Amino acid sequence: SVATSSTSDSAALIAEQIAAFEPTWWASDQALVALNWINETAGSHCYAYSIMGTTLEFRFLLFPILVKGQRNYSRMAHVQPEMKKIMDQMEKQKGKGIDQAAQLRYTQQIQALFKKYDCSMLGSFAAPVASAPLFMSFFFGLKNAPEIFPELLSTGGMLWFPDLTAPDPYVIMPVLSATTFLLMTEVGKDQMMASDPARGQTMVNVFRALAVAMVPLTMNFNSAVFVYWTTNNSFSLLQSLLLKQSFVKKAF
Repeated sequence: SVATSSTSDSAALIAEQIAAFEPTWWASDQALVALNWINETAGSHCYAYSIMGTTLEFRFLLFPILVKGQRNYSRMAHVQPEMKKIMDQMEKQKGKGIDQAAQLRYTQQIQALFKKYDCSMLGSFAAPVASAPLFMSFFFGLKNAPEIFPELLSTGGMLWFPDLTAPDPYVIMPVLSATTFLLMTEVGKDQMMASDPARGQTMVNVFRALAVAMVPLTMNFNSAVFVYWTTNNSFSLLQSLLLKQSFVKKAF
């Protein structure tokens, strides 16, 4: 009966904290609104499951945009050699003096090149532009969530991290999150360097260094953030591996 009373008091306190929450139109607040709605609708007593489920749901919704961006990214790699020839011709012409007619001709050649390969300079940014606001919204929302819903998150964990308001006591999720990020970099490095031969290797090395630095820099973040990051990174890694398969690439 004591346990039942304690559970009842906890449920009442959780309901009180949720009712007291007055979300603004900031995306981080709206991310918490979405998470709470899904948690309540699913009737889950484990908030970690709701974070994981919501993350996967949004990633599946963004998948078509990512495929379109990857297709453009791949075709841009084929554009680069022909683009370099045109740019080299322009540089040589500049030394002799380039007129408006020549400038227009080069511009038309570049436009024809993009049309030939059915891609654009901005097409590869579709996925990052769509996913970055979502990523930041969930990050800041979950980082602030322990202050807004302390009771809901303190009992919403699982396995070795029962308290989502506290850092991972064994630093497993920070390491796992960094490892999946590093593996994503290694899986995608060939495409990264093919699309931008001049800066590709530098970008790969920067991402490698960032993956290593992530562990000490983020290990004190609350576990709720890492439930999101680990789920998100794991999905991204599996997605990258899937899209490298020839039959999948052909299908898309």
